[in-house]
Amino acid sequence: MACPRRASRIDPYLPFIRETLKQFPSLTASRRYVMVKGRGYRGQPDHFRHLVALHRPRPKDEAYLRLRTLPGELGQIDWAHFSHLDIGRARRPWMAFVMGLSWSRQIFLRFFLDARMENFLRGHTAAFAAWDGLPRVLLYDNLSRRSRNQTGQGFGHSLSK
Repeated sequence: MACPRRASRIDPYLPFIRETLKQFPSLTASRRYVMVKGRGYRGQPDHFRHLVALHRPRPKDEAYLRLRTLPGELGQIDWAHFSHLDIGRARRPWMAFVMGLSWSRQIFLRFFLDARMENFLRGHTAAFAAWDGLPRVLLYDNLSRRSRNQTGQGFGHSLSK
Protein backbone atom coordinates (compact mmCIF):
# COMPACT_ATOMS: atom_id res chain seq x y z
CA MET A 1 0.00 0.00 0.00
CA ALA A 2 1.41 3.41 -0.99
CA CYS A 3 1.93 6.09 1.61
CA PRO A 4 -0.22 9.20 1.19
CA ARG A 5 1.58 12.14 -0.40
CA ARG A 6 2.64 14.71 2.15
CA ALA A 7 1.63 18.33 1.67
CA SER A 8 4.05 20.60 -0.15
CA ARG A 9 4.67 24.32 0.37
CA ILE A 10 3.45 24.94 -3.15
CA ASP A 11 0.09 23.13 -2.80
CA PRO A 12 -1.90 26.21 -1.72
CA TYR A 13 -0.55 28.10 -4.76
CA LEU A 14 -1.17 25.42 -7.41
CA PRO A 15 -4.62 26.75 -8.45
CA PHE A 16 -3.07 30.21 -8.97
CA ILE A 17 -0.14 28.73 -10.91
CA ARG A 18 -2.41 26.64 -13.16
CA GLU A 19 -4.66 29.63 -13.81
CA THR A 20 -1.75 31.91 -14.74
CA LEU A 21 -0.31 29.16 -16.95
CA LYS A 22 -3.63 28.99 -18.76
CA GLN A 23 -4.15 32.75 -19.07
CA PHE A 24 -0.53 33.81 -19.63
CA PRO A 25 1.41 30.86 -21.11
CA SER A 26 4.46 32.96 -22.01
CA LEU A 27 4.90 34.40 -18.50
CA THR A 28 8.21 33.20 -17.06
CA ALA A 29 8.48 31.06 -13.95
CA SER A 30 10.69 33.75 -12.38
CA ARG A 31 7.89 36.29 -12.78
CA ARG A 32 5.37 33.80 -11.37
CA TYR A 33 7.72 33.28 -8.41
CA VAL A 34 7.61 37.00 -7.62
CA MET A 35 3.80 36.85 -7.80
CA VAL A 36 3.42 33.87 -5.42
CA LYS A 37 6.12 35.20 -3.10
CA GLY A 38 3.98 38.33 -2.76
CA ARG A 39 1.12 36.02 -1.76
CA GLY A 40 3.19 34.42 1.00
CA TYR A 41 5.10 31.53 -0.67
CA ARG A 42 8.33 30.82 1.25
CA GLY A 43 10.08 28.32 -1.06
CA GLN A 44 13.26 28.89 -3.06
CA PRO A 45 13.16 30.25 -6.65
CA ASP A 46 15.03 27.29 -8.21
CA HIS A 47 12.68 24.75 -6.68
CA PHE A 48 9.67 26.87 -7.67
CA ARG A 49 10.83 27.06 -11.31
CA HIS A 50 11.24 23.28 -11.34
CA LEU A 51 7.70 22.79 -9.99
CA VAL A 52 6.23 25.23 -12.52
CA ALA A 53 7.99 23.33 -15.32
CA LEU A 54 6.23 20.14 -14.16
CA HIS A 55 2.83 21.85 -14.48
CA ARG A 56 3.51 23.82 -17.67
CA PRO A 57 1.60 22.33 -20.62
CA ARG A 58 3.84 20.86 -23.30
CA PRO A 59 3.47 22.27 -26.82
CA LYS A 60 1.98 19.87 -29.30
CA ASP A 61 4.49 18.20 -31.57
CA GLU A 62 4.43 19.67 -35.03
CA ALA A 63 4.18 17.26 -37.89
CA TYR A 64 6.92 17.57 -40.46
CA LEU A 65 8.10 15.60 -43.41
CA ARG A 66 11.82 14.98 -43.59
CA LEU A 67 13.17 15.85 -47.00
CA ARG A 68 14.88 12.84 -48.52
CA THR A 69 16.74 13.22 -51.78
CA LEU A 70 19.22 11.33 -53.88
CA PRO A 71 22.80 12.56 -54.38
CA GLY A 72 22.87 15.42 -56.90
CA GLU A 73 19.09 15.68 -57.03
CA LEU A 74 18.26 18.92 -55.20
CA GLY A 75 19.99 22.19 -54.40
CA GLN A 76 18.41 24.92 -52.28
CA ILE A 77 19.25 28.57 -52.83
CA ASP A 78 18.72 31.76 -50.84
CA TRP A 79 20.19 35.14 -50.02
CA ALA A 80 21.20 36.12 -46.48
CA HIS A 81 21.70 39.70 -45.32
CA PHE A 82 24.56 40.03 -42.85
CA SER A 83 25.16 43.71 -42.26
CA HIS A 84 26.34 46.78 -44.10
CA LEU A 85 29.84 47.77 -45.17
CA ASP A 86 31.05 51.34 -45.34
CA ILE A 87 33.14 51.73 -48.49
CA GLY A 88 34.33 55.31 -48.75
CA ARG A 89 31.20 57.39 -48.22
CA ALA A 90 28.90 54.66 -49.51
CA ARG A 91 27.05 52.25 -47.25
CA ARG A 92 26.59 48.92 -49.02
CA PRO A 93 24.63 45.85 -47.97
CA TRP A 94 26.71 42.76 -47.24
CA MET A 95 24.81 39.89 -48.83
CA ALA A 96 25.60 36.19 -48.90
CA PHE A 97 24.54 33.90 -51.71
CA VAL A 98 23.92 30.49 -50.16
CA MET A 99 23.41 27.22 -52.03
CA GLY A 100 23.07 23.96 -50.18
CA LEU A 101 22.95 20.41 -51.47
CA SER A 102 20.08 18.53 -49.86
CA TRP A 103 21.61 15.05 -49.79
CA SER A 104 25.11 15.87 -48.49
CA ARG A 105 24.17 19.10 -46.64
CA GLN A 106 27.22 20.68 -48.27
CA ILE A 107 26.97 24.48 -48.37
CA PHE A 108 28.42 26.97 -50.82
CA LEU A 109 28.64 30.56 -49.58
CA ARG A 110 29.78 33.65 -51.48
CA PHE A 111 29.54 37.27 -50.31
CA PHE A 112 28.42 40.15 -52.56
CA LEU A 113 27.77 43.86 -52.09
CA ASP A 114 24.19 43.58 -53.35
CA ALA A 115 21.59 41.03 -54.41
CA ARG A 116 21.28 41.98 -58.06
CA MET A 117 20.68 39.42 -60.78
CA GLU A 118 24.28 39.41 -62.05
CA ASN A 119 25.56 38.49 -58.58
CA PHE A 120 22.81 35.93 -58.23
CA LEU A 121 24.01 34.29 -61.45
CA ARG A 122 27.68 34.65 -60.42
CA GLY A 123 26.83 32.80 -57.22
CA HIS A 124 25.28 29.96 -59.21
CA THR A 125 28.26 29.75 -61.55
CA ALA A 126 30.76 29.74 -58.67
CA ALA A 127 28.82 27.05 -56.79
CA PHE A 128 28.60 24.82 -59.87
CA ALA A 129 32.34 25.27 -60.49
CA ALA A 130 33.18 24.50 -56.84
CA TRP A 131 31.13 21.30 -56.96
CA ASP A 132 32.22 20.40 -60.49
CA GLY A 133 28.58 19.97 -61.51
CA LEU A 134 25.08 21.04 -60.67
CA PRO A 135 22.01 19.55 -58.97
CA ARG A 136 19.21 18.26 -61.18
CA VAL A 137 16.62 20.53 -59.48
CA LEU A 138 17.11 23.92 -57.82
CA LEU A 139 14.69 25.12 -55.15
CA TYR A 140 14.55 28.85 -54.44
CA ASP A 141 13.43 30.11 -51.04
CA ASN A 142 11.30 33.29 -51.12
CA LEU A 143 13.58 35.38 -53.27
CA SER A 144 12.75 39.04 -53.69
CA ARG A 145 11.12 40.06 -56.95
CA ARG A 146 14.42 41.52 -58.20
CA SER A 147 16.18 38.16 -58.07
CA ARG A 148 13.45 36.07 -59.66
CA ASN A 149 13.61 34.70 -63.14
CA GLN A 150 12.56 37.33 -65.69
CA THR A 151 9.68 35.13 -66.89
CA GLY A 152 8.42 34.60 -63.32
CA GLN A 153 8.84 30.84 -63.72
CA GLY A 154 12.19 30.35 -61.97
CA PHE A 155 11.03 28.34 -58.97
CA GLY A 156 11.78 24.65 -58.55
CA HIS A 157 12.50 24.02 -62.20
CA SER A 158 14.56 21.11 -63.36
CA LEU A 159 17.71 22.09 -65.20
CA SER A 160 17.79 18.81 -67.08
CA LYS A 161 14.62 19.46 -69.10
